[in-house]
Amino acid sequence: MISYALDSCIHCGKCKKVCPFLAHYDMDLSEFATRPELKGECYLCDNCKRTCPKNISGRGIAMEHRKNKPLPSLKVRLQKNPYLLRNVQKKNTKSLLYLGCNYPGQFPETCKKL
Repeated sequence: MISYALDSCIHCGKCKKVCPFLAHYDMDLSEFATRPELKGECYLCDNCKRTCPKNISGRGIAMEHRKNKPLPSLKVRLQKNPYLLRNVQKKNTKSLLYLGCNYPGQFPETCKKL
């Protein structure tokens, strides 16, 4: 996906309009393809791919960067510590609402209410 992004991106900017990560760093997918140090910052939501006219996947780029050099587990632990949405209730229940790891990052206020 990295080489595809570098060859195919037309720099239209649609991806950074829907992606808080790309907007924060003011870059498009082709620039993300050249910045492996940001591999752990991508939300992996792939909203960028849904709007990209060339079907470039930010998730694919991030995963390729991570495959080439995995994230250190300490960094992942520090990003999640303290995990504000951990289950601290004492109830015994058979139901579980699993939001995944990206949802709380995208919608923290909704998660707190849930």
